[in-house]
Amino acid sequence: MAAHRHRRQRRRAHAQRAMRAHANSAKYVPLTLLLIYLIEIAPAHVMLVHALSLALLLGRALHAGGVSRSPEDFRFRVASMSLTLASLLSASLYLLLAHVSAALAPLAGRD
Repeated sequence: MAAHRHRRQRRRAHAQRAMRAHANSAKYVPLTLLLIYLIEIAPAHVMLVHALSLALLLGRALHAGGVSRSPEDFRFRVASMSLTLASLLSASLYLLLAHVSAALAPLAGRD
């Protein structure tokens, strides 16, 4: 009976780790992919799109690896969130600066 309870607890802990990893991805991936898409349809260099996409992919893979371990390896989680947030913030900053420069371009032509 105790062995059965122990197996059930291990399965439950594994399922909870998987749900946390999925929930974390559900928070960051859609917005970051949308921002990368907006960069792609803007006149941006293709290497920027690839770099942001690669950072997001590596970040999510590291996060899945870090969370799925028991006990969790926080080095993977820190590296993964750094890559994910770097991709999200870089994409946001690029789009913001592109929008501001496009809005200010007509004003620069007036004298």
